[in-house]
Amino acid sequence: MTLAITLAALLATGAAQPQPQPPPPPAVSRVRVVHLPPSEAPAGLPLKLTAKVENGYLLTALELHWRQRGGGWNTTAFGKDALGGYAALIEGREVTVPSLEYYLSSREEGRPEQARFASEGRPHPVLVRGDPEEQERLARLSWHHGHTSSAQLSAEYVGFGAVKGRNDRYYQVEASYQYRLLGAIEHIQLGVGTLRGEVPPPSAFGGIFSDEAGRNTGLDYGYGELAFNLTGQLGFTGRVFLGADELGFVTGAAGMLRIGRETFAHVELGGQFVQRVGYDASLRLAWDTVPRWPIGFAVHITNAPNAPVLAGSTPDNPVTDKGAPAGIRAILDAGYQLNPNVTLLLKGGYQARFSTAGGVTLGAGAQVEW
Repeated sequence: MTLAITLAALLATGAAQPQPQPPPPPAVSRVRVVHLPPSEAPAGLPLKLTAKVENGYLLTALELHWRQRGGGWNTTAFGKDALGGYAALIEGREVTVPSLEYYLSSREEGRPEQARFASEGRPHPVLVRGDPEEQERLARLSWHHGHTSSAQLSAEYVGFGAVKGRNDRYYQVEASYQYRLLGAIEHIQLGVGTLRGEVPPPSAFGGIFSDEAGRNTGLDYGYGELAFNLTGQLGFTGRVFLGADELGFVTGAAGMLRIGRETFAHVELGGQFVQRVGYDASLRLAWDTVPRWPIGFAVHITNAPNAPVLAGSTPDNPVTDKGAPAGIRAILDAGYQLNPNVTLLLKGGYQARFSTAGGVTLGAGAQVEW
């Protein structure tokens, strides 16, 4: 009995002892940071950020966290400026277009880091104003998803129907590489191609019955192209052809005036002439209103391809004729962007030299950008 009473007394004494209490939460911080953020800054010049701090002696650190858009975070400590305020400096070489973003944080003794302006998850953006030409170049680069190089391969079949039982048709295969400068010079492009076809004899086009056979025609060529941005809405592209056919060396030239921005809705007026092949005048409307489906519609007036080889022709004595009469072509072309790097190209249309005969255009290709 005595032992039981003693144990009960001990338990009662332990239960009466006070239990340890958690430490009280720290008092509300007495530090106050006031910061007026800039909305934009000039490129290439140091960016000074200032802050007014009340009870700054309680701080162990006041820091600026900044980065160029899409980059990694950098940290710069605030210090006292000549007027006794707080300031942090981002070097001019780091202030680059198109933008910077930042936030401020502070630390106090015994306290976790505290965001004072904006945050890592929601930083404050600063638009960096560069040279107007550089800003325009970056805008054009964004229209091309940041890609400066493009390679393209395409093939096209063009049929004008049959004249007096003779085929009037050709096919063309072309490969090209384009590098975009996106300044006053929009791009430089180099390409190679081949053209092969069948052309009726001149007598067939004259409406006179003849047993003359149709003729084969062809050309292997390369070209260089320069595109210029004359203004924000106006551009010009020039192209020079160098090639060879059965009679020897062939030259040619082409030009195109663009009205409107290249990757937006625009109009293209073009003309081309290639020696012993013929001419082509065109009007093309292009638009990009359907996401991932750039579309264009063109009308061509052309007498290509000619068949320059007549009986007795030699490279030193090229006996040629006037070739085929002019025909009209209506072409719809479209691309489908599989992803920002790859676009499939499709083309279809109809053309004729006479109302009594005509044929189709079928084409396909692919474009890769990086």
